[in-house]
Amino acid sequence: MSEEPISPKKKFEPIVGEGFVIKPSKSRADKKRELHKLVLAHSDVHAAHKACEHFLSIFGNHPQKNRSNYAGMDNPLFQPLIEAIVISYARPFTPNESLGELKKEWNKFANQRLQETHRLIFQARNELIAHSNRYVRKAQIVPPGDSKLPGFKSVSVGYAIKGYSFTIKQVETFYQTSGALAQRLHKAVVRLIEELYEGMDLPVKPFDLKSDNEGL
Repeated sequence: MSEEPISPKKKFEPIVGEGFVIKPSKSRADKKRELHKLVLAHSDVHAAHKACEHFLSIFGNHPQKNRSNYAGMDNPLFQPLIEAIVISYARPFTPNESLGELKKEWNKFANQRLQETHRLIFQARNELIAHSNRYVRKAQIVPPGDSKLPGFKSVSVGYAIKGYSFTIKQVETFYQTSGALAQRLHKAVVRLIEELYEGMDLPVKPFDLKSDNEGL
């Protein structure tokens, strides 16, 4: 009786044992590329965290004087800081040609409140800040007369943009979310650095991280 030929699919299936699957180990080059990605991601998310800190140092006392949700929006730094927070936080998760985006595991939070905040930041990034959804970020024509800004009147036909922004309390949650993610990224960076460089003879001066299998 002739034996049934082994198909390529069967031949290269992962080896499965009692409750485990043996996967090929990452090469040194793969680990260095991952380290590069994580170092940049930590820098971006930490920058978002510090931007939240700066925002709250400016606007944190507004609720004592003005109980409205959007107190402080008349300050010219309000919206630019919001945009800096969102863009910097989201950058590591968006595709790029050289390094790629972070793995899906970094989109997950054990705390449901932080998870929802993460989703909200990306929604704002995609429809309002990095891109403009015409149904969310609307252009308006403003007739002469009273303005929505207290104490101002429009003397001629003008224009405005209607969208949404975030409250001071929401930015407080952004601060917590970015801080938690930055800590996770830092720990992952430290682990990979130890794995790649512990025990090696290293140069005295800083050196560029290169994605190769040999050397530094």
